[in-house]
Amino acid sequence: MRFVALETEAQRVRAMLFPALQMFVGQRTQIFKALRGHLAERGLVAATGTAQLKRLADTIEDGDTSMPVKVREPGQMYLV
Repeated sequence: MRFVALETEAQRVRAMLFPALQMFVGQRTQIFKALRGHLAERGLVAATGTAQLKRLADTIEDGDTSMPVKVREPGQMYLV
């Protein structure tokens, strides 16, 4: 009979953190895609990728744009 060594505490922690990290990355992607979609309906189109998030955030924060407050506030909530 072969015996298997018990996992160390560090191994158990890593086994828990990896799926949690994958979940957070997936949620971030979902939020970014939702924000891009909502803003595309308002005429603000941005390329895909997290590098474009800064451009969208700057546009939402810019008070000079013609974006209504009812569009700007949910957009800011996405970015928090």
